[in-house]
Amino acid sequence: TATVPSEEEEVACLESGDVVVANSGSDALTVFKADGTFKSVPFYVSSATDNLAGLAWKADTEEVLVAVDGVDRVLALSPEDCANRVFILDPNLTGVSIRSLTQLASGDVLVVEANNVERFGTNGNRVTAGWPMALQTGAT
Repeated sequence: TATVPSEEEEVACLESGDVVVANSGSDALTVFKADGTFKSVPFYVSSATDNLAGLAWKADTEEVLVAVDGVDRVLALSPEDCANRVFILDPNLTGVSIRSLTQLASGDVLVVEANNVERFGTNGNRVTAGWPMALQTGAT
């Protein structure tokens, strides 16, 4: 039996064990509880040209990074209330398609485009020394 939280009880948008899915078909970020039951849709892109492309955990700020293809950008989503902010919006991040992203142990974030990997510092500024790295066509 599901319990409904009282008005005083705050429920975090994302909790440890939740499964978060970036659905490029519906352009929605969907959250499921650890047991697989539906929890919420905390975010979706409303532009017909934007698609969700990937997710990563940003350990240093404890946010979920969401890669958006179209107007290429990376958003940071707060697990507490699902508020989002633009983390990366850089004119060099304009590849054919954003594929995915990850955070390195150093805190830097890698964003995979169709043929390049771009590197950004933990603050979202683009790293240019030795970057971008050109890959074979169709990187994922």
